[in-house]
Amino acid sequence: MRAFLDFSTSATELKGKTKILESLQAFTQGAAKQYPNIAALRAELVYGADDHCVFIGKYDDDVRFPNREGHGHWSICKPTRDFIFPLKFVLGQYTEDRLEAKGTTGGPSE
Repeated sequence: MRAFLDFSTSATELKGKTKILESLQAFTQGAAKQYPNIAALRAELVYGADDHCVFIGKYDDDVRFPNREGHGHWSICKPTRDFIFPLKFVLGQYTEDRLEAKGTTGGPSE
């Protein structure tokens, strides 16, 4: 998988802070402020504490939830009989533990 990502143009463009990502972030954050009633311009985010595939962060108007211990990039969104959190989260039934502070980027220790 790593070899594919090293040669993938898309993956290379999404590594770290790039002009493409900075431009996309600035545009999205501006649109979210200009159009506060459009929910699609904001995200509710939760990460697995063991996620090593994505940059853990948020845009200004996004809502972060604490990282879920014992889960990584794939398992955080896969419900099982013993882990129904993904279903509750998608249905909007998980509202406790919001990290409301503007600019909170969080990290694996949260």
